Order: sequence, then structure tokens, then C-alpha cells
Amino acid sequence: PGTGTPSFPAAPLRGPTTSPPMQPIPSSEYEDYSNEPPLLEELGVNVAEIAMKTRAVLLLFSRRAYNTTGTNAGNPTEHLLIDNDDIVGPLAFQFLLAFTLLFTGRVQFGVVYGASVVGFSLMAALVNLLSPSGVSPWKVVSILGYSFLPVNVLAAIKVIVPGLPNRGASGTVAGLLAVAWCTVAATRLFERSCNMRDQRWLVAYPVALFYSCFVLITIF
Repeated sequence: PGTGTPSFPAAPLRGPTTSPPMQPIPSSEYEDYSNEPPLLEELGVNVAEIAMKTRAVLLLFSRRAYNTTGTNAGNPTEHLLIDNDDIVGPLAFQFLLAFTLLFTGRVQFGVVYGASVVGFSLMAALVNLLSPSGVSPWKVVSILGYSFLPVNVLAAIKVIVPGLPNRGASGTVAGLLAVAWCTVAATRLFERSCNMRDQRWLVAYPVALFYSCFVLITIF
């Protein structure tokens, strides 16, 4: 007192503070990552089905790949082949085709996808006119897209052996084989999955024209 300095009351002494014990989190609040489905399955990508349809295109004359009657009629694999409308595989094959053409010095992504959209739309309309029952456009896209595989093989040959598809008879034979392979594969899938056995020759002609466009893009 007398100095003008304010005085503050002394703070009471306190013992060490203790936090309340941690309560265990109920098990229901934990994320069970062990039972989480794979990322591809969450995105709707089934690798097994893609491989199965790819095999059906590669094995043109395999009864096991295409048979939907007789001894394998009740096989769930055969029904997956027919009822599956997956479009991930077709998009991958088209991207692979455009990507392969990059190695030949050409950027054809717009051409490949633009021609595909136009072709898929026209084929979907035609198949629905010819089919005894309605056909989903996604089924048409799936069938035509998976049958792109022979064109991818032709593009790979053009990269590995530069100039081979352009050498007169060699290029003609390679192009015709690719078109025939694609056409037979797509027509068989249309015949089985869309019940179009009686219309298979009517479907085969526009399908061959469709794939001829992509073979020409690949060769030239």
C-alpha cells in the first residue's frame, strides 16, 4: 500500500487435474473395411464377365462359349454371357484402338468415338426393327464393342510390323480377315442374346459395314 500498485488475490492451489477415462467406442461405429467390396465391384466393373465375353469373341467356333441350349442351357455362365449389358469392356477396347493408333503417329480418339456413337445408334435402331422383341441399346453397344477385338489385333500388327497392312494383297487379306472375324463374333452374339437366328444374315451385312469403317481407319 502507498505505492499505487494494485494487488491481486492469490489463486487457490489446486491439485493435478485428471481427465475422465476414455469410453470405448461401440463396435457398430467402426468401419468394417475387411468386408468392403473391391473398388472395381463398387464401380460396376466385373473383370470375370469382361474376360468371359472377350473369350467368346476370340473363340468363334467354341460351343462352350456360345451354346445356350442343350447340356449347357442351365449353366449360369452362359446366361451371364447373354444377359450381360456391360459397356466397360467396349469403352476399353475402343480406347485401346485409339491409343494403339497413337504409335503410328495419328491421333484418332475423336474419329473412333464419333464413328462409334453414330454406328451404335444406327445399329440399335436397326436391331430393334428386326428383333421379334425389343432390344436394349446398351446390349447393342456391348455386343458391337466387345467384337472390336479383331480390329485391335489389326492395329497392333500395324504397329509391330510397320507398313504390313498397306502392302497390297497383305493389307487386303488382313483387313478382310478382321472384318469377317468381327462380323461373325457380333452376329453370333446377336443371334444368341436377341433371339435373332432367322434375321442373322440381315444383321450380318450392316455389322460388316460398321466394322469395315474401323478397319479402313486402322489401315489408312
